[in-house]
Amino acid sequence: DISRSSKTQAGGTTGYKGVGWKSVFRVCEAPHVLSRNWRFKFSSSGLGMLTPIWLEDEDVRSLPKEVLDAHQRGETVFYLPLAD
Repeated sequence: DISRSSKTQAGGTTGYKGVGWKSVFRVCEAPHVLSRNWRFKFSSSGLGMLTPIWLEDEDVRSLPKEVLDAHQRGETVFYLPLAD
C-alpha cells in the first residue's frame, strides 16, 4: 500500500504521506535526476536498497531531446522511463 509510511508529519520531514518515490518505482525501474552538475539515476536492483548511479556524458546524450533541452536551460529534470 503506497499510502502507508513510517514517517510522521513532524516539522522538517517531507514525504510523510508515502506516495512520492514509492509511486515512482511502481511505474519506473530507473528514475533519472538531472540538476545542474548532478546527473544520476536510481537503481532498485541489487541489495534491496536504492543505489544512485552517476550518469556519464554518453548516458546523458542518449536521453530524449526534451530532457536534454530542459537540463541545458538549467531546469531540474526528473525523467521516468516507464517500466514494461
